[in-house]
Amino acid sequence: MTDREFSAFLRKIEWKVDIPLRWVLLVLGGITMGSLKAQALSIGMLGGLSLYALSNIALMLVFLGTKLPTQVTRGALVCSYITDVVFASFLVYHTGGIGSDMYLLYCLLVFKAAVYYPYLHSIIFIAFLFCPLYVYVLYLGSHGLFFLREKVFLFRYFLLIGAVFIGMYTAWLMDSRQQRIRILYESLAEEKKLTDERMRQIMAVNEIAKALVSTLDIEKVLQLVVDVLASIFGIGHCAVALVDEEKGELVGGFGRGISEEEIRALRISLDDKNAILTWALQKRYPIVAVKGKKGKHLTRPWMLSGPFGDSDLYLAAPLITKEQLMGVIYLEAPSERFSKEQLDLTTSFAHFAALALENAQLYRCMDEKRKELEAILCSIGDGVIVIDSQCNLMMINPVACEIFETTASIAIGQPLSKVVVGDEALISLLEEALEGDDDSSFTKEIVLRPAGNEGEVVYEALASPL
Repeated sequence: MTDREFSAFLRKIEWKVDIPLRWVLLVLGGITMGSLKAQALSIGMLGGLSLYALSNIALMLVFLGTKLPTQVTRGALVCSYITDVVFASFLVYHTGGIGSDMYLLYCLLVFKAAVYYPYLHSIIFIAFLFCPLYVYVLYLGSHGLFFLREKVFLFRYFLLIGAVFIGMYTAWLMDSRQQRIRILYESLAEEKKLTDERMRQIMAVNEIAKALVSTLDIEKVLQLVVDVLASIFGIGHCAVALVDEEKGELVGGFGRGISEEEIRALRISLDDKNAILTWALQKRYPIVAVKGKKGKHLTRPWMLSGPFGDSDLYLAAPLITKEQLMGVIYLEAPSERFSKEQLDLTTSFAHFAALALENAQLYRCMDEKRKELEAILCSIGDGVIVIDSQCNLMMINPVACEIFETTASIAIGQPLSKVVVGDEALISLLEEALEGDDDSSFTKEIVLRPAGNEGEVVYEALASPL
């Protein structure tokens, strides 16, 4: 509980419990003194009632404030309690001394101290003074100590002692309960913190997973991995270095908290065993190095160094897919705080980054093959079309565009029946080829009637499934 929350809690107790009880105590004192004979009343009695009423008003004004410092709130409570004790003693003195039943107010104030004890420990010590204070008040009223032998006094005195000890035990019980509540509150707060952290991690993983399936832009995915990791861990330096197999080097790829010049300048030989990046690649598992220390996750830390800064803690996780080394995720932190959960999360992100690199490579390979196939098709003197299993046109070369009087931009993606209108023989041939074996081929003559040409053109069509 913060100081501000603590002060607000004490103000709440004051307004709901203590201040109403103080006014009840004032009214009780007024009624008691009002029952006395007129000649028994004095200016001192009326003055005491007036001062206690003014103290109640002053206390209300103090607790009207909403931004009181904790020390001011504690001080106001102690002053309030001392004022209650003084007023109770005042009533005992003026309402008969040893014969006054107002001594019961001391018992009430003991339990009030027990209520405040979990929040204000010092207040309970005032309750220990009630017994000697009661004796002193009776001494002032009787001008002697002869009452010490009276049974009425002894009964009330031991009753007051019992009330003090019961109040102390009650205070201890309430404090123990408050401690358990505080521990439970802190435990719940810690659980909430961990849950929020887990949710952040899940959302981050989900964000990267969506990026993997929604885009083939490797720069966007890897930069997202770097940014999310740096954000989750709260670190300044985070980067991805990629393997250049032709040159046998690790080269800078993407980073956060690192300048583009530093990223571009990063070049480390794959055979370098003094760099944490290449060491993680060689070991094929995450490496943590702490400057000047050895530990559970450290391997030869005195030989390892980070490429960008002079931090105290380094973490490198290799990007591996299908046994192929793709690169390394690298993080720097100012202090030793990489937990097992963070290592596992970094490993998961490294897996995502490796998948992104693999997808990019596959896409680049497919795109190169597509361009190569398009070049071959364009150079062929015969008309060539490629359809999928649903008879939608996937590729068409210029000769076929001329034969079917269309363009590639219009035809690709359209059902074959819309491109080859009225030629049932060709459509039937292609459907037959789709149902055949991979190594089979089918031929058929087809007759086309070009627009603006009164004659017919006969073509020999060859179809083979891929």
